Amino acid sequence: MKEILPDIYCIRTPMPGDGLDFVNSYLIRAQGECILVDTGWKSDEALQALTIQLTDAGVRFTDLRHIIITHAHPDHYGLVEFLSHRTSGELVIHERENAILQMRATDYGKMVEQMASWLQSHDMPGDPHRLFERSALSALGILPVEMPVRIVYGGEKIATGDYQFEVIWTPGHSPGHICLYEPKERVLIAGDHVLPDTTPNVSMFVGTMQNPLQDYLEALNYVARLEVELVLPAHGEVFGDLVGRVDEILQHHEVRLEAIRAALNGGLKTARQVAESIPWTEAALRWQDLNTLQKRMALTETIAHLELLIAQGKAKKSQQNGLFWYGLLAK
Repeated sequence: MKEILPDIYCIRTPMPGDGLDFVNSYLIRAQGECILVDTGWKSDEALQALTIQLTDAGVRFTDLRHIIITHAHPDHYGLVEFLSHRTSGELVIHERENAILQMRATDYGKMVEQMASWLQSHDMPGDPHRLFERSALSALGILPVEMPVRIVYGGEKIATGDYQFEVIWTPGHSPGHICLYEPKERVLIAGDHVLPDTTPNVSMFVGTMQNPLQDYLEALNYVARLEVELVLPAHGEVFGDLVGRVDEILQHHEVRLEAIRAALNGGLKTARQVAESIPWTEAALRWQDLNTLQKRMALTETIAHLELLIAQGKAKKSQQNGLFWYGLLAK
């Protein structure tokens, strides 16, 4: 645990998988009014790490008045159920994230069928049902919880101690992703919206956002206009140059859009065929080097870029024999 600013602590908890070894949660400590931003992965190791670090800060679970979720991915929402039984505080979550949780709890089977059919229509190899079922929140035991819930939309103020945070809706990585901005201290708790060492995955999913990459780029430009001296990300180290990092991420997406346009030069292609034609990750891995989950993420991210090109009037989409085909629009 590290104190970033007076009474603001970074709590690191482990998470499984390659690349990202831990998730940063943030504790804002005030007498009787503590806030925890994100909870960590649902595992005994993460719970133990969270418990030890809260104790080191002199905070009990019962001291948590707000548990703010930047977005409902497993490494951010995973320990909510455990905490809900140990605090009378409220869960703060964006309306769109809460709606996704409710949908996955009540219409899980329907959602899997829709997602599998959608992946098949974009030429995803293998069995999309098994692929999605294994990684869905429901399969990880992550469901809505019975605790006071405060739904936010963006613009709300959440105060504790000397800090007053503004909720900023930053869709893209997830439909209801939020950041927290403290204007007096010029601090941005960024979640996965802006990361120091990697570009957040921005993917297209059925029934969520129509153009997530456009939403993400607009939200990136919005936070870049804030007066920020310190960015507190959900992964990696705290950093200072928000504008410079935003510029790097914007450039990354421009490069990827150009790579996708180049892949379409040879004629109509499915999203999978496009994804096979471009490099992935900072190590520039090819499609065939990715594992199954990475292939799904690469495919859905490719679709997000293709949909942006369509919105910009640079590409087109058609459907034939059960598959979607993408091509360039004639200039």
